Amino acid sequence: MPDFYSDFVGTPSHDAVQLVLKNGNQRDEIRIYGGYQVKNNLLTQPSAFSFDVGWGDTALELLKLFNAEDGNTKPYPEFELRVAGTTFQSGIIEAVNVPSGNTTTLHIEGRDWLMPLYKSGILNEVTFSKTTYVEVLQEIVDKVVPGGSAKHQILSNYGADRDLVTKLPKFGRKRKVKSDMSKNQLVAQIETGINAPGGGKIVTQQLLAKVGETWFQWLDKELKLAGLLLWATWGGNYIIGSPTLDQPARYHIIRERGQSRNEVNVTNHGYTNDLKGQHTSVIVYGRHGSGAGGRAKAAAGWVNVLAAQKMGGNFYPLVIEDEYVRNDAQAMWRAKRAVSEELRAGFSLKYTCAGHRMPCIIEGLENEMIVWMPDTIVRVDDYELGIHKDMYVEGVTMNSSPETTTTVDLIPPEYLNFFAERDPAEEAVQQKQQEKVRRGIGVES
Repeated sequence: MPDFYSDFVGTPSHDAVQLVLKNGNQRDEIRIYGGYQVKNNLLTQPSAFSFDVGWGDTALELLKLFNAEDGNTKPYPEFELRVAGTTFQSGIIEAVNVPSGNTTTLHIEGRDWLMPLYKSGILNEVTFSKTTYVEVLQEIVDKVVPGGSAKHQILSNYGADRDLVTKLPKFGRKRKVKSDMSKNQLVAQIETGINAPGGGKIVTQQLLAKVGETWFQWLDKELKLAGLLLWATWGGNYIIGSPTLDQPARYHIIRERGQSRNEVNVTNHGYTNDLKGQHTSVIVYGRHGSGAGGRAKAAAGWVNVLAAQKMGGNFYPLVIEDEYVRNDAQAMWRAKRAVSEELRAGFSLKYTCAGHRMPCIIEGLENEMIVWMPDTIVRVDDYELGIHKDMYVEGVTMNSSPETTTTVDLIPPEYLNFFAERDPAEEAVQQKQQEKVRRGIGVES
């Protein structure tokens, strides 16, 4: 098999993007010379990539990676996508095309390891008696993902993976950064809510996955009830967790007024802040239980304080009836999720920067070049838009067409407060908000 690796476009230190195809014990490395697009978004799954590669006789050699000698198609291989020498994404190749009228270039597409859950439909009704979401996911992965949970671990701590991908040196030698391990240990213990009060007694319920949905659709609905997300890591494992908001800013975007070339090579930007689709509060109703006492009603709500303040009070509530909600706590997280989704839908802040890496701004690590990565924090000082605050990096899109650029999707951290930050000090505030929504009282400033 020919070696497609080349130093023509520079070494990994120059932001080169490389594809590694894996089929059993065989590994083939391809340096991407043509145009490409790589998307990695924590809140929009699954992540995906596409790129054009090959020229002349090389296209024929590349096709041999996908086609057998007799012309039949081989099983498409797994892949790793590397940026500046570090694995950024992994998954399964899904498409290999030769564009019309072009015999020298292959167009290859793939998606990360959420793809099997995203594409696999529920064939028969399945009941789960597991008590935690991690246990439920493990059972599903064993059903539908090649290699199962023996190959793809179910994790609840993303910090170490995130640091490796950004190529951040070990903190221990220079500056100790607060770990999110304790929060993620708690995430692993969050229960599914199958034990819910009903009819004056504890009635054990089972989670029911019904025909007509994919496994990802069903899991997403269930995880909304606990303020959790599911995503695939760069190494092919699965994470059940929440955005890491309590971390230092790693990058710094600066836009001075009137500058055509900025300190961090910002080449383009976009900004939207729209209230049209937002409500001032969300109330969620569900039902649970059975037996002599009948089915009990679950109800909770959450105030969209930002919208209510701008609209002069809690005048525009949204009411949701969700059959998946089994208790008041789940109704609360479902309401918070709906508020946050409306905030995110009405807000967009994008910056396109040259290259795929930025100088690190963490104290003691200044000027270390680190790869852009979702679930990180960036400091924004935009003198044109008047934005001066830390922002959460929701998504990263890397492009070459032909310039090498990275577009980052940013969101204010406070828009993500619906996730499972189980801080005991917050419980009283939640209860107060819930009662205010139920009684229709306005919002305190």
